[in-house]
Amino acid sequence: MTSAAVCGRFSGIEIGHGTFGTVRYSRDPATGRPLATKSTVTAATKLEQKEVMRVAKREANTYEKLPPHANIATFVGWSTRGDRVDLVLEYAGVTLTQYCQDYGVRSIHVIVDVFRQICAGLAHLHSHGYAHRDLKPDNILVRQTASGPHVRIADFGLARRMNTSLVPEACTPIVQTLWYRAPEVLAHSAYTMTIDSWSAGCILYELATGKPLFPHASEMNMITAIFDEVGPFPLPPEYPTFFHHQHATQRRIRHAETPLGTSLYTMMLRLLDPNPMTRMRSDQASTAMVILAKSLPPPSPPPQPSSPARLSALPLSPAAGTTIPTRTVVVHPQINAVSHTKQNT
Repeated sequence: MTSAAVCGRFSGIEIGHGTFGTVRYSRDPATGRPLATKSTVTAATKLEQKEVMRVAKREANTYEKLPPHANIATFVGWSTRGDRVDLVLEYAGVTLTQYCQDYGVRSIHVIVDVFRQICAGLAHLHSHGYAHRDLKPDNILVRQTASGPHVRIADFGLARRMNTSLVPEACTPIVQTLWYRAPEVLAHSAYTMTIDSWSAGCILYELATGKPLFPHASEMNMITAIFDEVGPFPLPPEYPTFFHHQHATQRRIRHAETPLGTSLYTMMLRLLDPNPMTRMRSDQASTAMVILAKSLPPPSPPPQPSSPARLSALPLSPAAGTTIPTRTVVVHPQINAVSHTKQNT
């Protein structure tokens, strides 16, 4: 569906806003399906507006070409109105960040269930030749169901077709939110789809501990932290000399810092391998997570929110006069994935 009718049918209640624009919750009047409409913001200059629309259209094109999957946000349609692009998706809950705050995710069963679905969605994306290039908790949506959390990967504005043979490609390094940025991207080197695997490893650590692994505000600080916590990786010669000599040994992330079992902890280290050629691929992680999930004992009842009902349990049809809590997406200018303008993106 690409006509202007998409927007007119799905005006609704605002449930989020940020640098991209706004997200509104509504129901399709024809089917009753819950929907989320993502509308682009009006930029300050014509050049910036052109870039905003280009990224939004790129996201829509990715959704249209990607076959449906249970762990990928369900695309309904898109349209343009003047300098605005509207993307309509099936409502899929709150961000993973918000879900963890609401439900206090610490159970190994929930961690395994959530991460298994992230890996499944990522493996599906990669198997069809796309790299996400901005995987992070705020781009993963979760909706609590009677059987547990249902996870979907969303936000494909930086997604790009890449070869599936894992031969590094020279693409723009202006991708990935800084906290989840892979070493080879920080080094401005050619990269493969496994930059998403690195981001997944960071997310697994965050799921387990409740805090980001590399919460730094500059590339230099990120490089130093990765050298300290995971190990060295090749850097261009123009980088300061101490990066090439001072960090000769690696100090692995300590197992005691996380509640992860040995198998999941080992997987995290494989996802966080600074060498992209030996880093765990998404299909390997997905298979391993299925096996691990089957090996766990029966889970306890699904977690209940620690605060009043939030968007993750939003009713399909809000009653008249219902107030739906909104969430402000605050993005630090230094850690946000910057819009890219280089030719080879």
